[in-house]
Amino acid sequence: MSIPALNLTSQLAREPLPVTGERQVVYVLLEVRAMESATPSHINLGFILDRSSSMRGPRLQALKSAITRVIDQLDEQDYLTVITFDDMVEPVISAQPVTDREALKQTIQLIQEGGGTAMSLGLSLGLAIMRPHCGPEHLSRMILVTDGVTQDVRQCLDLAQEAGSLSLPIAPLGVGAEWDDDFLARIATSSGGPPPIYIRRPAELTPAFEQQLRELRAITVRQVELTAHFVTGVTPHQVTRLVPYTIPIDDSIQENVVNLTIGDIDGQRPQALLFELSIEPKRAGTFRIAQVEARYTGPDGEQISTRGDVVVTFSGSAAKPPRVHPVVVHYVERANAARIVLRALAEGKPTAAAFSPSLIALFDNESRDALEHIRAGLPLTPEAHKAILARIRNLARTRRPSA
Repeated sequence: MSIPALNLTSQLAREPLPVTGERQVVYVLLEVRAMESATPSHINLGFILDRSSSMRGPRLQALKSAITRVIDQLDEQDYLTVITFDDMVEPVISAQPVTDREALKQTIQLIQEGGGTAMSLGLSLGLAIMRPHCGPEHLSRMILVTDGVTQDVRQCLDLAQEAGSLSLPIAPLGVGAEWDDDFLARIATSSGGPPPIYIRRPAELTPAFEQQLRELRAITVRQVELTAHFVTGVTPHQVTRLVPYTIPIDDSIQENVVNLTIGDIDGQRPQALLFELSIEPKRAGTFRIAQVEARYTGPDGEQISTRGDVVVTFSGSAAKPPRVHPVVVHYVERANAARIVLRALAEGKPTAAAFSPSLIALFDNESRDALEHIRAGLPLTPEAHKAILARIRNLARTRRPSA
């Protein structure tokens, strides 16, 4: 079996930098790419489903239909778990190999709506059932579907952290507009999963589930941890995760070191991170400003690491102006736009200059209406709030210019 490999590449927004005698702000794009395909792993997939009374009708029917579609796409060596919760919990399918699809689909159709919401019951039982199959021989993911709020927040966050320790990421899907985005985002972060997905209409559940399955099938490098050590005189100020989703991760910075969890990487697209740095004055020449190390789990469970350097060139020649790299500028624009809008959502009305025409142009028509409400200091509807957060998280996935 071949060992999957990672390639680390870095690029500055502009280079060479002029020799100015002053500190300079620099943007560095770091891409982490899986270079080899691994033997496909079998899947350990769990659905933790809210069946509270608010899910009755089209939502519950769409949920059952979406899981039925997923069953048709799983292999006989894959394991499927389905847990439903309201104020009680029920193991509908308990880590069962997908050998009898028709029987599994008939079982799914028996799901009925219930009463209140106690999410921790579903997460706890899901962990217990899926745990024996969490390991290097399976790609594991737990898909959490809810349309409301739960009172057992602390227990849920503790369970999400436990899931993360098992390399069992939780992918939350929120149906409708009454669920708590901040809470589900914390569930995702604690477990190493992706940000919450906004399911506006029940019909969107099937493509969302199928996308989760495609992402699992594409994973080639697993459990990636990344550390960037910056040399003296180079200070990281901001870190933004760009691809597969856009989210500020400044809490990964500890003085001159950045530590973060990348998670699983597929072989179809690189992970992208943007660092905003300041660099002390330097003479003309080429300097290493950081060493980046990525550690990951190999196919047999062994720990592997790869390293790469980030270098910058300073020029004292006025005849050699900096070359601007469009790809990095593309990402800088989107990272800054995401931060401006997120800050405005958190703090209230922004300054008029903050929502520039170039920023607004990055958003679709619906999101532009939401931006106008924010700029005017008006509250957003729950639907508009979730829609613009979803747009922000996908802001850097739009087509980028060539290098």
